[in-house]
Amino acid sequence: PRNSDRQIQDTFETQVLVFRKIWISLSLLNRRKYQLFLFVV
Repeated sequence: PRNSDRQIQDTFETQVLVFRKIWISLSLLNRRKYQLFLFVV
């Protein structure tokens, strides 16, 4: 069970890293929309 939990954790961390890469790319490409989004959230 612990092993599968670790695998799930790794997968989750990978998804977070990918999401952050996309997030940073988008924010750099279109900073105004990014700021508006932050303002809304």
